[in-house]
Amino acid sequence: MLVITFDIDWAPDFAIDAAAAQLRAAGVRATWFVTHASPAVDRLRESPDLFELGIHPNFFAHSSHGDSLEEVLDHVKRLVPEARSIRSHGLYHSSRVLAAIARDDRLEVDSSIFLPGHPHLRPVPLRLGGHSITRIPYFWSEEYEWELERPNWSLDPIVAGEGLKVLNFHPIHVFLNSADGAPYQALKAAAPSLPDVDVALAQSKINPGSGTRTLFDRAVDHLRREGTSRTLVDVARATNDRSPSASGT
Repeated sequence: MLVITFDIDWAPDFAIDAAAAQLRAAGVRATWFVTHASPAVDRLRESPDLFELGIHPNFFAHSSHGDSLEEVLDHVKRLVPEARSIRSHGLYHSSRVLAAIARDDRLEVDSSIFLPGHPHLRPVPLRLGGHSITRIPYFWSEEYEWELERPNWSLDPIVAGEGLKVLNFHPIHVFLNSADGAPYQALKAAAPSLPDVDVALAQSKINPGSGTRTLFDRAVDHLRREGTSRTLVDVARATNDRSPSASGT
């Protein structure tokens, strides 16, 4: 089972809109982890049949989201009050963070675990302090792929074998077709903040070879042809509906 997710990571609106338009055209569902308010994020909300919005809190020091665990969570929940899923920025985690997440009964999914290429992945319901949350690891990210000695932008090895295959993309890397981090760093250096990056400048940095957009295109086409796609909450609810505790056995 293939699932598309995004860490928005303060991407400029044109990058968010471009990826969303491709998914809409193909009728493919996806989960977007939101870092900031923007018109493009509001436009994602206009397609609730396709797009699930989750939160992407930055718990690191000097975060624009806040100075404490509680402040950060309050900030991102105000950004996305409808959120049912969470992935922490930079995969920052601790038992204290997990307990705070689990205490919020609105949050159903935590996807802050990365297990690259691991076979037979599945959602794991977790009980913690009388509360529950389903942990769903992700399987692939472009930022990990381009660090490998021989990056592979083919979908074939990803869909081979059994298990859940959650893909993690960043909208700016899809737009740039990134095969390394250099174009992204150049954009960050050229603008006061990433959301302010000029679209013409970004277009001039697009990688003409194989890269993130190559695999994104193939994943979207694969799900379009299958005719079935899911968000992370879809996956969690389907799993929990089949669990012994859900059936009363």
